[in-house]
Amino acid sequence: MCAGTIVWQLNDCWPVTSWAAIDGDGREKPLYHELKRLYADRLLTFQAEAGGLALAAVNQGAQEWRAALTLRRVSVEGEVLGQATVQLAARGRSVARVDVPRELTPVGAKEFLVGDAAPGTGPGGTG
Repeated sequence: MCAGTIVWQLNDCWPVTSWAAIDGDGREKPLYHELKRLYADRLLTFQAEAGGLALAAVNQGAQEWRAALTLRRVSVEGEVLGQATVQLAARGRSVARVDVPRELTPVGAKEFLVGDAAPGTGPGGTG
């Protein structure tokens, strides 16, 4: 797999408005934080499969990723229509698959599914 970004201007040499990721005083600008988020070692994504929905947990880090995942079926008005907690265990540099309970499958265009890993989840465990 190949991925990357060419950053034309990493930092500014003096105070100026520019596309740089770091300003002239060495402070990180919004671009820096967005690049950091885009290239994070962990990603949760829902996938439609023949048997229903699955959550794929991509772990590009070397350490195992263990977490409690909260899955929520939500209406466009923000009402939580269903919720479940499932356990995730993804070895380093792998993709783990977790089945989404059928009762959380969104019905129609006015519902969606949200998946969150427990805050502060560290390598090798929750905590």
